[in-house]
Amino acid sequence: MKSDLISNRVVRRFAFRAAFALPLAVFSGDVVAAPYWRLSGIMLSAMCGDAAAAPSQAPSGNALGTAGGDAAAAEPNASIQYRALEPGEVVLIAVEGNNRAIPPSGFFGRKTLSFFRASGGAYLAFAALDLGISTGTRRIDLELTGTDGRPHYWGAELLIHPKQFPVQELNVDPNYVNLRKTDAERAEIEADRLHDIFARKYSPQLFKGNFISPIPGALTSRFGERRVFNGVLKAPHSGADLRAPEGAPVQACAEGKIAFVGPMFYQGNTVILDHGAGLFSLYAHLSKILVREGESVSQGKILGQVGATGRVTGPHLHWGTQLGAARVDPFSIVALDFSRWLPRRPASPSATKAAPSPKYPDRSTR
Repeated sequence: MKSDLISNRVVRRFAFRAAFALPLAVFSGDVVAAPYWRLSGIMLSAMCGDAAAAPSQAPSGNALGTAGGDAAAAEPNASIQYRALEPGEVVLIAVEGNNRAIPPSGFFGRKTLSFFRASGGAYLAFAALDLGISTGTRRIDLELTGTDGRPHYWGAELLIHPKQFPVQELNVDPNYVNLRKTDAERAEIEADRLHDIFARKYSPQLFKGNFISPIPGALTSRFGERRVFNGVLKAPHSGADLRAPEGAPVQACAEGKIAFVGPMFYQGNTVILDHGAGLFSLYAHLSKILVREGESVSQGKILGQVGATGRVTGPHLHWGTQLGAARVDPFSIVALDFSRWLPRRPASPSATKAAPSPKYPDRSTR
């Protein structure tokens, strides 16, 4: 019969969705985590007793928000890490103890998660909370495989909090508000090009550990800030502006491959670095570009020099990060601690100490 041809994988996918229709156990004010579920034939039953407990907290001492915990030797263990659950933030999902022959899979809301294997053997994935994300709950549903080959399922609901971004009002030259037709057409073409770069096929992870700020300058305009030019509300700021004198060296925040170099209307002289795993960083308004497209760079590599090219009123560095199409605060990436899964070798003497990121309340699940 036709039904006899249904693969075990299809049955597992059906059960995977069914499992997450069941109620979840409360884990914390921000995170609701499900216990693991085991599949026997096509029947699902919740583990009971000690095995049914929701994953416990991550190791203490981590100031970032976390959820997860220990599992039995043959069972995979999932955990999450974040600076804040607000628009423009990033959630790091880590799976340890998973069967190496069958990588984990899952969803964040309706978006498929792309896992990559870290040097320590764990699997990692990013979930992006885009600048324009609506508040409320979002689900993480994972399908894992134990070292014994048995499937396991883990889920969590994240409560996305609203965030009030500052508004900056500026009086500028009218040309900064009303573009000439040729300038508007150029800007539109370049926006399409950026979209194509960030939409490139998922590439292997290239970064090797924690991220750093490209320069030590203080923040002058924060990510997500709303700007009003001559009374006209403009698009929210999709990066962080860092103060620095013209000619100051700009370093790569992490390892990667140069995806783009060149002049752009709004951004001026620009470098885009592909870090793999869907993550890109952008460095704009440079006075000089010192790398070539296609070049592989290490963390701390000098990409160019701070300048005032493009649509700006003075020298500074505009630093942005993207996870695919999602606009995220670069300091939310800097705040993540990858050291457990990607132990970095000692940094070179020229590596820049990360600039302080905006303060957020401690959301660790202790």
